[in-house]
Amino acid sequence: MQNRRMTRFPRYLLRQQVRRRPQGGAGVPSTSLHISSSARQVLFLSLFFPNQTTQQDLSSSCLSNYKDTMASSSSSFPLVGSLHALGQHVHVAEPERVEKVLTKLISGGADKLQLVVDFDNTLTRVHRDGQALDNSWGVMENSPLLPADYTGRCQALKNKYIPIEIDPHLSVEAKVPHIVEWYTKGNELLQSCKVNRNMFPDMVRASNVELREGTNGMLDKLQKASVPVLVLSAGLGDLLVEVLKQKKALSDNVKVVSNFMTFDDDGVVSGIDGEMIHTYNKNENAIHDSPYFKKIEHRHNIILLGDSEGDLHMADGVEAVEAILKVGFLNNNIEKKLGDYEKLFDVVLVDDQTMSVPSKLVDQILRDQMVANVAI
Repeated sequence: MQNRRMTRFPRYLLRQQVRRRPQGGAGVPSTSLHISSSARQVLFLSLFFPNQTTQQDLSSSCLSNYKDTMASSSSSFPLVGSLHALGQHVHVAEPERVEKVLTKLISGGADKLQLVVDFDNTLTRVHRDGQALDNSWGVMENSPLLPADYTGRCQALKNKYIPIEIDPHLSVEAKVPHIVEWYTKGNELLQSCKVNRNMFPDMVRASNVELREGTNGMLDKLQKASVPVLVLSAGLGDLLVEVLKQKKALSDNVKVVSNFMTFDDDGVVSGIDGEMIHTYNKNENAIHDSPYFKKIEHRHNIILLGDSEGDLHMADGVEAVEAILKVGFLNNNIEKKLGDYEKLFDVVLVDDQTMSVPSKLVDQILRDQMVANVAI
């Protein structure tokens, strides 16, 4: 019996091709892909005649359809098109609206711009060559400097509280007390393990944590243009800062808001300094009373980078927002989550381990300002 194995053309892309119709009314093209009649014929044939030639035809037809759609997008929405030119992993469900947001960001220039960025699985790379990489929690949980039972005790806390955190039937108000309890017990675990602040540099060096490719280059551009970058994280601030230091990514325009530890006279963790930062209060309201907020209160244009639904609220607290572009990194469960992410984020990056798209956005904004400065 013949093997009926289909081509390995990405299923999530095929699903996207047949799922939606153009948005925005008559005459307004969409960047959502539609499989052509010829591609549908090849797809049908491949089910019953799964020879190699048919599989190649299917991939070629789908790829041709993708290129045609991208060409249409580039001519109708050139700014969105320039992002799509970076690859098929870039998804924009509402190109007309996103084009307008990009236009506002560019016209506002560097003077109005700020970046609000999540750390774990957003600034940090998720995997390399099939190997999972540490985020800030992983740096500590996988550290050989901690007792052998530390990871198991951490996992027990996760097993108890993560189902509560992701339960769609519980309100945020109902979840918050459990999340606070989780973080409190986690901090108590650090204290019982006698974690010392002097351990953090060695923990980071012993880990495989990486920043996404191109992160340093993007941050360098932002520093030179004096554009502030607010890193918001519900993780351990002391570890985050150590990662950024060792990766040479902690410049004077980068502000980290996270859970920083307090220490006793011997340098052992003794608690959390200030209000606990968790998934549901991780936003700019946390810095309203700080000198940093005074520096950015005139910056009403925002590029937000995150990897989860909770990150969408990181810019809450910014006053008089003029333009905000929400970029979401979709790192796993792609076929299951893609449709939801396209509804939540303006730009979705599928399994992208780089900062190519955010860096492209920064280039577009800063380049227009440099041209304007030269003209003056």
